[in-house]
Amino acid sequence: MDQAASRSMLERIGFTTGAAQVMVAADGQGLASMDDFLMMDEEVIGTICRVVRKPGGGDDGKAVSAIAEANLKTMVYYIKHQARISRTVNFASVTLPKVRKLKRQQELEKKHEDPGVRPDIDPKNWPKTLESVIEWFGGFRGVDDHPLSYVVRDVLTVPTMGSDPTMGAVGSDYTTHDQECIKRGAIIDPTGVPGADPEKDGPFTDTYLSDRMKLWRLGAGLFKSTEAWPYFKVGKKNEDGRKGFKSVWDHYLGPNNVDHMAASAEKLLASSSYQGEKKSWNFEKFATMHMEQHNILESLVEHGYTGIDARSKVRFLNEGIKSTSLDAVKTRIMSDNALRGDFAQCVTLYKDFIKQQGLHERNSLNISQVGTGGGGGAGVVVEDRYYDREEWDRLSASQRAEVSKIRRARAISQNKNGKGGGSGGGERKKSNYTKSQAHVAKLEKKVKAQRLQLSAFQAQKRDAEEEESDEESESEEEQQSNRRNKSLLRQRKKKKKN
Repeated sequence: MDQAASRSMLERIGFTTGAAQVMVAADGQGLASMDDFLMMDEEVIGTICRVVRKPGGGDDGKAVSAIAEANLKTMVYYIKHQARISRTVNFASVTLPKVRKLKRQQELEKKHEDPGVRPDIDPKNWPKTLESVIEWFGGFRGVDDHPLSYVVRDVLTVPTMGSDPTMGAVGSDYTTHDQECIKRGAIIDPTGVPGADPEKDGPFTDTYLSDRMKLWRLGAGLFKSTEAWPYFKVGKKNEDGRKGFKSVWDHYLGPNNVDHMAASAEKLLASSSYQGEKKSWNFEKFATMHMEQHNILESLVEHGYTGIDARSKVRFLNEGIKSTSLDAVKTRIMSDNALRGDFAQCVTLYKDFIKQQGLHERNSLNISQVGTGGGGGAGVVVEDRYYDREEWDRLSASQRAEVSKIRRARAISQNKNGKGGGSGGGERKKSNYTKSQAHVAKLEKKVKAQRLQLSAFQAQKRDAEEEESDEESESEEEQQSNRRNKSLLRQRKKKKKN
């Protein structure tokens, strides 16, 4: 108990000497220890100030300005903030400038709203997924307004005050008060039993126990319909959100799974190829796929992966480009030591060259827009696909020739490269394409047989029509010949006389 120090602190934030004395006096409000201020909230502060102004409703109260009352509310917030970031505070260290520096943080927490959108669970990129989940947890606040992500931080204990300057101090690592709350929020009760295993036995603070329960319920709602649920579920017994999340983390970002994700990303970089601008696979998509794999690999570094160097990124890019039209750019990159280590600049060079040469426009014309001119196929879009008889008949001769040309180019490309184009190549793509090719060949064979049948039918029809036409011609000639026959003329004359 230190009434003099408490009174001096209140005077520094705007209370009159008389009002400060009533606030700390044993027969007044008795606010003579830091714990007394830690137990206050804004409603209690308002009540205390009214009592000091008019004790018992009488007229012998002490003046307390509105500014002094507002400063007292912010000072109590400051004292509570020091406690929640595990820093000790005494009466002498509390000053009005320090108190007011937290005013913005106090207002921010009053206006806080929980996140409305859940993070996506991407099984192909667990580093990114779990980082997003941690950020999402940080959007919620615990019972003392800690961002809930402090519950799942790696280190249970907090650094010593001397080695960890507070936010705003010289040498501090914190750029926001929330960052300090996350790193220094108390998990282990400092009055615990020495030698105990903190992760299993604690003892834990009451605040942490409440917060980890809230995090458990958030995590259960997030993971329950995903493949990660069996691992998060291990914390169900005690509604231990930290235990559940750490189980998910260890499973998907443990050494074995990190190696697996790294190998998958490296394999995709090595097997993907670009063979020219296609309707469904162009250079932009090819480069973006590489960037996505780079991000995955770089996110694995903190989990034990050695990383991918800048030259390897460019090497994978160049090796994947199979289009000879880009050989000039590739040669320039390989001859420039700086470019060989600058993936972004290499991508820019390729994109600029493709645009300057009009390769993307030429491909669009050859594949998807040929045949929009005149002739029987006007307005028909030419594509590398199967055409039924009616569609084929509507195409002009030039359009049919273009389709055949595209098919031949595709067949040559596939036979030459083996793996095929697209985003992955490999045996699976080759197998799928072989089945598709066999199906097309079967359909073409069937169409050819139908054409032969149609041709035979049309030939028979023409022969029948010609034969019928010949018979009609012969009949007319016979009739003309009979009209001029002398014997028939005499017979007709006799019939008339009779």
